[in-house]
Amino acid sequence: ADTTKVVLREAKSSMKVSLHLSATPVADGALTCIHRLPTCFTLFEALRYLDSVRGGIAHARAMIYPEGDSYLLLLHFADKDIAARFIRHYSHRRIHPALEDRCEVSYVRTDLVLTPASGDSCVFCLDTLAQQNTITLQCGHSFHIECYLKATDIACPVCRYAPSLEAENQCEECDVREGLWMCLSCGFVGCGREQWLGFGHVQSNGHALKHSRTTGHLFSQNLDTQRVWDYGRDCYCQHIASDESKLAAVTMPQDELTDVDVDESLTLEYTFLLTQQLESQRQRYTDRVEAAERGYKEALLAKERRRDDLRARRAQLHKQCADSRAQIAQATKDAARIQGELTRIRALIKDEREHAGRLRDNAPLWAERLAKAEQARATALEVYAKVEGELEARIAKVMADL
Repeated sequence: ADTTKVVLREAKSSMKVSLHLSATPVADGALTCIHRLPTCFTLFEALRYLDSVRGGIAHARAMIYPEGDSYLLLLHFADKDIAARFIRHYSHRRIHPALEDRCEVSYVRTDLVLTPASGDSCVFCLDTLAQQNTITLQCGHSFHIECYLKATDIACPVCRYAPSLEAENQCEECDVREGLWMCLSCGFVGCGREQWLGFGHVQSNGHALKHSRTTGHLFSQNLDTQRVWDYGRDCYCQHIASDESKLAAVTMPQDELTDVDVDESLTLEYTFLLTQQLESQRQRYTDRVEAAERGYKEALLAKERRRDDLRARRAQLHKQCADSRAQIAQATKDAARIQGELTRIRALIKDEREHAGRLRDNAPLWAERLAKAEQARATALEVYAKVEGELEARIAKVMADL
């Protein structure tokens, strides 16, 4: 397949990296990228922009174009199907309603090792960086993606590198883009003083110093090193304590700085930064413990309510069982009474059957007796009629004699 070669660089070194972009899948088909993302579109926004496929990212890495005004986001997905879905869904899609830039996606072929070292750990959660769902910033430091998205500062929490500052800022009084200082009181960005360093001459016009002398604002922060300079004492600050009304600094001595002073200052800065990180992690774990305690209490309350419901149900079932036992006892008594009546009725039926049997057995005898009785009755009637006739004749004779 036709490929396009692009050259990128790492933020903290001069090392350049070559990538080959292709419109069709290469290698395992799981390595893709979004190229030419403007630096004003931060990594925070880019990762949230990829919300629908973010869970399938095995590792992401951001690298800067040599011009410094844009960066490329390498995305190594867990499998090629997710990568293909990413290509289909995000190709030429607008990256932000406020920007005209479109999402330019490609497959990538490179020999660059994307995954962090196996022993590295995330400075947010202190867990080991697995091969799944991690990101390496432009400065080379790696974190879990979800941990990075919970941060409140776009700068790298390890080295304080911020790509947007590198690409976008320049002195507000001239066109100098290197060695810039930002006023911590009003946000003015100005160039530093003219310097001769070991690798040559750095041209600056000293606008940051002029701004301090004009406004009386004493503290400025170097946008490259993030160190703070106190113009009142003309030295670096070890740290700054601030409240709503003023800025106060704990500074290095006004005398010329020695190597020991520099080392001590750097040590104090690192200790202060480490303390901030540990405090952030302590707060994070405290929040997690509190959330776990709340979840435990809610679960305990739910279980107690469930227990009370079960106890009420058990009492109800016990009452129903007692009622059922009483009903069973009454039904047993009724069954015994009915059984007695049934036995008596069966005995009567048996007697009736025996009597009927005897009647059937005596039926011929009784029929013969009945016939004889009928015959005797007929004879008797005949005799009666004859006697009656004789008596009537006698009576008539007697009446006639009278």
